[in-house]
Amino acid sequence: MKQEKSNNLTLFKDNIKNIYNYFFCWLLLFALTITLSKSINTIVMLLIYIQVIILCFLKFEFRHQIFSHIKQPLIIPILLFLGVSIFGILYSQDAIEGIRRTKTLINLPLIYIMTTTLLDIDENYLLTKNKILILTFLIGLFILDTIGFLNYLGLIGNRPHILPLHPLNIHHIWFGNLNAISFYVALFLLVFLHTYLKKVELFFLILAIPYFTIAMIMSMSRTSWLGFVGAFFIITILLFKKNKKLLLPIISIILLASISLFYFNDTIHHRINLIFSDIEKYKSGIISTSIGSRFIMWKAAFKMFLSNPILGVGTGDYIIKTKEYSQSLKFPSFITQYNHPHNVYLFIMATLGLIGLASLFYIFLKILIYSKRLIYSENNFYGYISLAITSHIMISSLTECIIYIHMLLVTFSFIIGITIRQSTVS
Repeated sequence: MKQEKSNNLTLFKDNIKNIYNYFFCWLLLFALTITLSKSINTIVMLLIYIQVIILCFLKFEFRHQIFSHIKQPLIIPILLFLGVSIFGILYSQDAIEGIRRTKTLINLPLIYIMTTTLLDIDENYLLTKNKILILTFLIGLFILDTIGFLNYLGLIGNRPHILPLHPLNIHHIWFGNLNAISFYVALFLLVFLHTYLKKVELFFLILAIPYFTIAMIMSMSRTSWLGFVGAFFIITILLFKKNKKLLLPIISIILLASISLFYFNDTIHHRINLIFSDIEKYKSGIISTSIGSRFIMWKAAFKMFLSNPILGVGTGDYIIKTKEYSQSLKFPSFITQYNHPHNVYLFIMATLGLIGLASLFYIFLKILIYSKRLIYSENNFYGYISLAITSHIMISSLTECIIYIHMLLVTFSFIIGITIRQSTVS
């Protein structure tokens, strides 16, 4: 009788373990498709949720594990921000646009909950699974970059030697930021977990780090360059602050490398010089430039904010307001061509007011707090990754609405889900 109970228990555990491994395979597919196909990636996420819900009804133990791990560290801040966006639909004139905006943001809690919960329900081989999951995501981007390089070389496609790179019709700003974020992930995976990596994994990361860097440069995205340089300085100072003898030479090397790229790379030199020439043109009254148009959009967004500083004009009303401003001749008509002001903070201030801005900063603050805790723990690898990508997102959001870009939001919530969850911060 005891032997029979023991056999049943073994079968039960094996069954649960198989379920966990099954969902991990689905997470791998999700990670691989993040950068390669929005449609397939979304379908994979929906299929994961459908299967989890069905199994929750059928298996008590699985349901128990899911519900005991669904309360993750960032759930409240993320849901609060989403709630503010949903509330903003109620007083929007254009509720459809508000729903569309909120539909993008829904990916933030959906992916965070999915990633954290499915990783935490199985306590076996957590580090190994995290490593494999991250590597799978990096492989997906590596494939995307390869398509971009082959396009540039004229081996495929019909855009040889044309910059910026935007393989599979991905916007060059998205492409640049994806590579910048993945640079940090690959770098810290190599630095902190090199003793756990197989030779082929080490080789891949050593190849991927310059690969992602070159792709980011060739994206021609100054937004990604700004976020990359800012986050890199923050991480460098943090890594070497206890060894000030090394800190100054390392910062000097970084500055020297940046200056060299500026002076000896015609592409970078031209793109950076455009910033200063655009500013000079703006001062002389010419606003039809990349920087000049941003300044005008920022003014319009700030005017919206001042009209309702607490709640904003509504989640879906940015476009309506720009049309009103254009028709009243207060602003040029080109601002109606854009559905955001290329600054996430001004966009949220305009549409969701100070309450919306505070809820966004609450997410960033909690991530930074948990990142600091992780950095000074045995899980420092997770802390450095979450700090680096969050710093990058916060800085690059000064010139682009990063968190409203589906691919970048999915990447952000997925990586944060791997790094900041119950099993890593507890």
